[in-house]
Amino acid sequence: MKLTSSIATVVVLILVAIGLFLLAGEREENAGHGGSSAEPQTSALFAENSAIFATDQPGGNTVTVSALVLESDGYVVVHEGAGTVPGAILGSSELLRAGGHENVGVKLSREVESGEALYAMLHADNGDGSFTANDDAPVIDSAGAIIMMVFRIDLNAELPAGVSL
Repeated sequence: MKLTSSIATVVVLILVAIGLFLLAGEREENAGHGGSSAEPQTSALFAENSAIFATDQPGGNTVTVSALVLESDGYVVVHEGAGTVPGAILGSSELLRAGGHENVGVKLSREVESGEALYAMLHADNGDGSFTANDDAPVIDSAGAIIMMVFRIDLNAELPAGVSL
C-alpha cells in the first residue's frame, strides 16, 4: 500500500512539473510577441475584412451608419424591410474608399416611419465610381452571407453617437 502511495505521489509531481514547463513556454511565446502573461491577449473586433454597424434611429429622410469597414471601395446601401429580408433600395452613400468610416449619412428617397425595419448593406463598387444596383453587388463574407445589419426606426431613439474605429 505504501508503494502505491509513493508511485501516485511521483506521478503527481511529474504532472505538476510538466504543467509548469508548458506554462513557462507559453509565457516566453507571449513575451516574444509583445505580450506578457499579466496582459490578456485580445483580437480585433472584426472577424471579416468588411463589416457594418448601425443603431436604431428616429425617423426622417436620412439615416446614419455608425461604423463600417470596406475591404475595397464601395457603398452603404439602405434597403427597406420586406418581412425578414431586405426589400427595395431607399438610398445609397457616395463612393467610400477602402478602409474604416464613421457616421456615414445616407439620404433616403422617402421619409421613414417609426416601427420600420431597415437594412444597411455593403455593396462593392464595380470600378465606375457610381452606385448602380444591378452592377454593384452586395459584399459577401467568408461564409457566403451578405454583410448587412438590420436596424429599426424608433421615434424615441437618439441620434447615433460617434463611434471610433
